[in-house]
Amino acid sequence: MEAKINPEMDKIVSGNTALQQAVEQQRAMMAGGGAQGGAMPAGQPPADPTAQIMARIEAFGNPQVPTSPVEMQQVAQEAAAIFAFMPEVEKRAKLREVEQINPVMANLIRKEMDEVHKQKNRDFIAQGEAAMQQGGTPPPM
Repeated sequence: MEAKINPEMDKIVSGNTALQQAVEQQRAMMAGGGAQGGAMPAGQPPADPTAQIMARIEAFGNPQVPTSPVEMQQVAQEAAAIFAFMPEVEKRAKLREVEQINPVMANLIRKEMDEVHKQKNRDFIAQGEAAMQQGGTPPPM
């Protein structure tokens, strides 16, 4: 499954450096290189990309912290790329958590997740068409 997900994630995050770093950290965590013992240094963000994005979303919930629409959109894109590859139950729990913090951000993330899924579908269709033109079989689902 990881072999199938990694190329998909690479396509989605190719233009966003911050997102690329988050994905690489997530891969390291999934490979077992993430949870090392010891305490987190004070003031340092958590190494888990999901925790990092949730911390950024929580900052948007604070009315005293000014937020630009561009920044919100960027965080929504990053969150969508991370959430899109989570198991469905975990994804829904995170979206409910975001909804509690900031309903606008939850809607932005849902919209961006739809875009991620549409892009995956377009890529899948393009792969199938290319395989059909070459006389092969379409890619497995």
